Amino acid sequence: MPFSLDTFNLNVINHLNAIKAESVLDVGAGAGKYGNLCKSIPSIKIVDAVEPTEKYIQEYNLKSIYTNVYQKTIQDFIVQDCQRRYDVVIFGDVLEHFFRSQAIDYVDYFLYRSKWVIALWPTFLPQDDAMDNHYEIHKCNFKLADLATKFDVHSFDKRFLWHHWGNPEFTYCEHNYCMIRGYITKSSETLI
Repeated sequence: MPFSLDTFNLNVINHLNAIKAESVLDVGAGAGKYGNLCKSIPSIKIVDAVEPTEKYIQEYNLKSIYTNVYQKTIQDFIVQDCQRRYDVVIFGDVLEHFFRSQAIDYVDYFLYRSKWVIALWPTFLPQDDAMDNHYEIHKCNFKLADLATKFDVHSFDKRFLWHHWGNPEFTYCEHNYCMIRGYITKSSETLI
């Protein structure tokens, strides 16, 4: 789905304010929720997005929300735009759309190109090609340990939720928030 729950909006806003982020990349922008949240942060000057689905870019008018919208897959962005650096990269309900090994690799890649990575994701929430979009399929069910054993996790929060998704039976899931320190240091940072 191109939408994210509001569960951790305050976490995102508080962390972006605390670190005085100036530039943000929203990976898998969907309907533009995180771009709109970033607009409320006075220090942020650039909010870019990577979104492969043209329908979302048009329908949710992403070009009016973001500084730059890169209509491409994350795989293409990594190859074609590898020089880009950001204060923060946000994976808002997107990592579950990759296989576990890919999700870990993408986080690792962006840690080399940012000061912080913020990841939000559900667990125990199967999803097929929602809205006839194959990018929406959930492919992995990873947990904090998958990130914390590999990266420098500075903040984590978990909420237990019930989802309905048109099914009369409620589905239990967890929604996770994680903030990971990136590898950009003062001497190596170059922000676009």
